[in-house]
Parts: sequence; structure tokens; C-alpha cells
Amino acid sequence: MTPTDLETLSALLRAASAVVDQVSILSDALLERMARVFSRMPPEDREAILAILEREVEQRVLARPLAGPDANFALGRPNPNARLYTRVSGPRPAHEPRELMPAGIRAARMMLLERARLDAHWETATLEAFRVLPADERAAITKHHRDMLVLLERIETEGAAKAS
Repeated sequence: MTPTDLETLSALLRAASAVVDQVSILSDALLERMARVFSRMPPEDREAILAILEREVEQRVLARPLAGPDANFALGRPNPNARLYTRVSGPRPAHEPRELMPAGIRAARMMLLERARLDAHWETATLEAFRVLPADERAAITKHHRDMLVLLERIETEGAAKAS
């Protein structure tokens, strides 16, 4: 082996060691969680989401040296409420009943996840949100939830009838 070969091998080993150090910084649980989320993501979204993450991390890394105690520039912490998908509202084509069922399940699960995530502040935040809604919207929400309760009660009654 020549001295150049040894230098190349040494540089390669240093680089590999740095990669291993970077991976070991993340706990196994975080890596598994990230892999689970990525695997559940619609395949057509993965490239765009990965590009967003890469861009944001690169910006964070580049901003660190600029954000010293005397700097006029700082990059804030990550926004835990940030959204990667644009919410679209407005007229939509009518849905088939077979499309409504999974959408209803998804909506219910999303509400439960948000409530679990914000449990300590959920009631206060929800009350504040309801206070800014006009009376007609609060009435519509009330009707919707009463309708949902009737449906849930129907399921419980059906389950009890089948059990007996």
C-alpha cells in the first residue's frame, strides 16, 4: 500500500465513522418511527416531503453560525403545528358512499390524535375556538355532533342486539 492509498483509506474510515456517529445520535425508536411514517406516506408524496425536510435542515444548519448571541438573525425552533399538505376547501364533486366511510374514519381518528396530543390544553383551546365562531356555525357543529351521537348509539344498540 502506498502512502496515498493509506491517506485515502484513512479519509474513507473517518467519513464512515462520522456517518455512524450521526446515525447513532438518533435513537433507534426515532429511526423506526421515521421509517414507519415514511412507509405509510403515499409513494407519490415521498420525494416532495423529503425535499422539504432536506431544504429545512440545510437552512437550519446554515443559519446556526449566524445566530450567535450578538446576531441580528435567528432561526426559530421548528413549528410543531406546521402543515406539509395544503388544505383545500370549496365545491367538490359528490362522493360515493364507499368513499365516505374511510373518510369518516380518518376524520374521527384525526380528531382523537389532535385531542391526545393537546390533552392538557384541549378544553381551553376548543372553547376559545368556539367563542370566535358565529352562532350559526356553532349550531351546525352542535347538530353534526348530535347526529354523530345518534349514529354511535345505533351501533351500540345493534351490537347489544347481536350479542343477545
